[in-house]
Amino acid sequence: MQLTRVDSGGCAVLRMSGSVRSIDGPRFGDALAKALVEDPPCVVCEMTEVTWLDPACVAVWVAAQWSGPWPGPVVWLVGAHDQPAEALRATGVASFVGLADSTEAAFTRMPTEPPMQRERLLLAPLPIAPRRARRFAIEVMARWTLSAMIGDATLIVSELVTNGIDHASSDLELRLDHGHDLLNIAVRDRGSFSTRQASSDAAAHALESNDGIPQRGRGLEIVRRLSLASGRTRAPAGGSVYWATLATGDRATRQRAARRP
Repeated sequence: MQLTRVDSGGCAVLRMSGSVRSIDGPRFGDALAKALVEDPPCVVCEMTEVTWLDPACVAVWVAAQWSGPWPGPVVWLVGAHDQPAEALRATGVASFVGLADSTEAAFTRMPTEPPMQRERLLLAPLPIAPRRARRFAIEVMARWTLSAMIGDATLIVSELVTNGIDHASSDLELRLDHGHDLLNIAVRDRGSFSTRQASSDAAAHALESNDGIPQRGRGLEIVRRLSLASGRTRAPAGGSVYWATLATGDRATRQRAARRP
């Protein structure tokens, strides 16, 4: 991968070319984090000349949401085509960053894009934390007129917070973002990032199962079933970020229509 940076219209533009492999992730992640902490109006990742993208590298853009001042600059991915475009669509990265056909198109859309709604809550690793998180989510979504999402969203919030308590035993940060007909839920812990299998059961207790599979350990599977996309990534400053995205508004309407037989 070749990577260069230019500034255009006050925004940082990172131009990538060639094959972007998993080993390129740290170098590109460092460049993206540096651009974000400078706090420009936006950071554009130009991918017109990228011929192949390892799907694992998509985690760089998700993790970048935690590397700079929050809410931070708008991040755009522009010009992706063929295999890179398919990799971006398949991994759901559009839940976290904007996608555009070109840098010019991203700049044109910026003034008319509605601002993202964002709220966060800091939590101590105590048994009361999931309840506090659910109450916080209910209040926020009521303000955002997303009452129809409260059931699924609070279940996901409860699971992700409980997972952080069970496996990291550290302070947690819950973030809720809403915009572009997407509700993003993310919980960051400060434990060590490892290949351990998460196994909390906050959501599993809310559902009954007769298939003989133990309830404990099914919570994150339920999160995946309820979400448009979900996953885990390494936080640049340490720890893990577990996240999930739900469709809202017109996007949710289209999604429900597509599922009808």
